[in-house]
Amino acid sequence: MKTEKNILFAFILNLSFSIFELLGGIFTNSVAILSDSIHDMGDALSIGVSFFLEKKSKKKPDNDYTYGYIRYSVLGGLITT
Repeated sequence: MKTEKNILFAFILNLSFSIFELLGGIFTNSVAILSDSIHDMGDALSIGVSFFLEKKSKKKPDNDYTYGYIRYSVLGGLITT
């Protein structure tokens, strides 16, 4: 549960900074700041996917996945990198 909270916290921070940076780029009419904010939004998207996969990895084993869903956590780490 702590891992999920940390990933969610990083997602919220990254997304809020991206939005703030986007507004700053629009206000100052700076293409460099706008492009960096779009880059940061891509990072926020990958962190969001990582959060979703970390949550999915906590599911209990069933008939389809007899060892559980833990590998989704590894996939989330690969997507983030």
